[in-house]
Amino acid sequence: MAKMVAAELQAGLDQFSGSLTMIRHWTGRLYFTEGVKFLAENAGGGAFWLIDLIASYLPRCRKDEMLRDFQVWRLKVHNPPLVKQGVVDGEAGPHKFMATAYCDRDTDDTAFSQDIPCTDFPLPEIKLYCELGSVDGEHPAYVLMLTGER
Repeated sequence: MAKMVAAELQAGLDQFSGSLTMIRHWTGRLYFTEGVKFLAENAGGGAFWLIDLIASYLPRCRKDEMLRDFQVWRLKVHNPPLVKQGVVDGEAGPHKFMATAYCDRDTDDTAFSQDIPCTDFPLPEIKLYCELGSVDGEHPAYVLMLTGER
């Protein structure tokens, strides 16, 4: 699948508001919405790694009272690129950037972050919400969503 440029991706993301379909992450710790699936399929030639990263931190989030029920996740891509339309470790590739993933308790209250040394994620920044809820009405589960889907 071809990577969307930033403007196309943002236009596509803006179309999502609410979601009736939840997709179960392979870890079983997390569900995500159709909008998040669209993001993962169309950003950076496959950005399911971002969902994996968030799922991997959920056990840590459960230990923090301020993160247990709700987290704000941000991915911020940093300039300048590591390479410019050229070579990365001997292989030709697209623009490569560094990024940082942040888990926030609230605005301006970052609980922790992780540096991403190399990415082709096309947006300068994306914000996602992760909320403890229930997808079946009985069992608690974390749901990852676009901000417009909440």
